[in-house]
Amino acid sequence: AIECRFVARERHECLGPDIDGLAVTALDPGADLLTLARQHLAGFDNVAFVHSTFEQTSLPPGSFKLIASAQAWHWIAPDVAYAKAATLLAPGGTLAVFGNVPLGSAPPLDTELTDIYRAILGTSPGPPPEAWYTPSGALPLFIARSGYFAPAMHQSYAWSQPHTAKSFTDFLRTRTDHRRLPEPMRENLLAAIAEAIERHGGRTELRFEAHLHLARRKG
Repeated sequence: AIECRFVARERHECLGPDIDGLAVTALDPGADLLTLARQHLAGFDNVAFVHSTFEQTSLPPGSFKLIASAQAWHWIAPDVAYAKAATLLAPGGTLAVFGNVPLGSAPPLDTELTDIYRAILGTSPGPPPEAWYTPSGALPLFIARSGYFAPAMHQSYAWSQPHTAKSFTDFLRTRTDHRRLPEPMRENLLAAIAEAIERHGGRTELRFEAHLHLARRKG
């Protein structure tokens, strides 16, 4: 999974493939991820890359109109994240936080996978850690309680990712809640999940909701 932190100047627009006209400062603590970003953005001379965490980076106060974080804001300590974002933003600037929340496979496979978790782990899967990004999760509360931002606007977007049995279990191996399982239990679980997917034709789709929270800086 690729996590990305970036700060953008000039306009309140989500950054996509077309970033002409935007002056962008891209932050990430992972050197390999910055190398990948440089490859994808080769030819754009309006993007600066900074190898740093958001907490440790030194950027000009008040010089950004948009700060955006994709699937990474939960890694930043709340007592630093909102104060620093407010300091870096110009008056009226916006904090945009994105997070993808997995919703599980489509039926009837989802029911069978739940039974597999119960049989091997002794319990049904709980809410995913990414639920932090939902309207009922911790993120909106942190934004509101920080005191630096107006009430956040929220929008969600449904999407799905097709998987084979192997790509699905490879994805699960990247997840913290699965990596923390004892290795024998994890391998038994993933093997049973792969077998279930093969019984259902060898392919499945993992459903997601992307949640976007937009909060304008006070003052």
